[in-house]
Amino acid sequence: MDCKQISNSQEIIKLSIIIPVYNVEAFIRQCLDSIFTEENATLPYEVIVVNDGTPDNSMAIVEEYVTKHPNLHVVRQENHQQYTYVPCNIIYFDTDLGHYFK
Repeated sequence: MDCKQISNSQEIIKLSIIIPVYNVEAFIRQCLDSIFTEENATLPYEVIVVNDGTPDNSMAIVEEYVTKHPNLHVVRQENHQQYTYVPCNIIYFDTDLGHYFK
């Protein structure tokens, strides 16, 4: 198993939010704003955006947020169309260690 660290933080991540991205340019900003403007976030969390080879400008919008939010991570993969919700390169995510295994 290949182990890669997603978070540089020493804080233990309690919640991982995975967002599949394919042709969601019209919605991705609202989605990310709703996550990052949450004032009552009581759990340490991270957001993992899975780029499924989107042909629109969704990822340009995501990149704006990456520079502002260190808990936002991007995973890139080839287009899997309807199977985006099962990212092929994240098989197991260990929230206690902040690592994913593939």
